[in-house]
Amino acid sequence: MIRRAEHGESILQASYNTAGEISLTILSMTLSLAAVFIPLVLLPGLLGRIFQEFSITIIVAILASGLVSLTLTPLMCARILGERRAGHKRARMENGRAISSNA
Repeated sequence: MIRRAEHGESILQASYNTAGEISLTILSMTLSLAAVFIPLVLLPGLLGRIFQEFSITIIVAILASGLVSLTLTPLMCARILGERRAGHKRARMENGRAISSNA
C-alpha cells in the first residue's frame, strides 16, 4: 500500500487496490481453515457433542477474522496512514535498516 501511495495514489485508493489484490488469498485461506473444522461438527455420538460447540466457535471466529481482514483492516490502514507526497520524509522503520537496541 505504501508503494502505491508513493507512486501517486491517494491512501484510500491505495488501500482499496491493495485489498483487492489480496482478497482472493484471504478468502481462500479463511474458507479452507474453516473447512478443516466442519467434520468435527458432524461427528456422531458423545464425542461429537463434546466437539460440536468447540468447532462451531472456532469456525465462527475464523469467518469473523476473515471478514475483518477483508473490510476493516484496509479502512483502518487508510485512516491511520497519512498521505504520501513528493519529498515525504520516511520514518526510521520505513528505511529498511535494522534498528538495534544500542541506537
